[in-house]
Amino acid sequence: MVLNFEQIKEIVYQRFPIIMLDRVTEYEKGKRIKGYKNVTANEWYLDEMESGTKVMPGTLIVESMGQAAGVLAILSLDLDKSSEKGFYFSSVNKLRFYKKVIPGDQLIINIETIKLLSAGGIVKGEAFVDDIMVAECEISFGLPKAISG
Repeated sequence: MVLNFEQIKEIVYQRFPIIMLDRVTEYEKGKRIKGYKNVTANEWYLDEMESGTKVMPGTLIVESMGQAAGVLAILSLDLDKSSEKGFYFSSVNKLRFYKKVIPGDQLIINIETIKLLSAGGIVKGEAFVDDIMVAECEISFGLPKAISG
């Protein structure tokens, strides 16, 4: 299954400019998802370091992984996209950053399910640029309906 930006917008709660997933290129129900975020020089969030180099903040790399995890969960659990948009981060564990993400990079996001229940789940996220891992973590999340009652 391939999803374009417009289709992703129908699934995730986030709206421009905070959508951090441009395309889904692979999806296996209940198991994994792969997508990407193109990082361009005119992104509103690029932090300029003392060296003058613009760098994507690590928090938004994690957000990219979280949004991909949300798409995986919502599609895998066959949730009504109109009423079940979004989910809440419960925790981010085993987070490691290995390399900077800069304008011109394509951030490839790989998410694999560790545990997925109707109330939420745990996934392993990995982010790559040019086949080099730039970040990894485990994300725990809950779906709003499960959290609210």
